[in-house]
Amino acid sequence: MGVFDQLPPMDHMVSEKMCFVHLIMPAKSSRLAVTYLGELGLL
Repeated sequence: MGVFDQLPPMDHMVSEKMCFVHLIMPAKSSRLAVTYLGELGLL
């Protein structure tokens, strides 16, 4: 059983299961990192 299977259902808000993450990184690299994660469809 994965982490996502243990989350409560989010019936009315989203169509896919979601997970909260907290990224800690230098401000200089944050824009590029978020862009890469967005291109991968992870953010």
